[in-house]
Amino acid sequence: MEGDGELPRERYVRYRRMADRAHSAATVAKTKEARNMYIAIAMTWDALAAQMEDQVERLKLDETLQLWGPALLQRPTERK
Repeated sequence: MEGDGELPRERYVRYRRMADRAHSAATVAKTKEARNMYIAIAMTWDALAAQMEDQVERLKLDETLQLWGPALLQRPTERK
């Protein structure tokens, strides 16, 4: 089965590729219903890829917080 044992980067690329294919299929669909179906499929693949992007950003933030500690979350005080 496609996707078994994939690394996260490979999965992300596959999701984007599948979204692109569905968008392409929508542009040449013969009926409005088929076009709408391909657009819905593309949106689902796009959402999965975006979800992975969000997870990567959260991991980067977690790593930064672990490295620099809570000092990053404190707002600098204004000097008067």
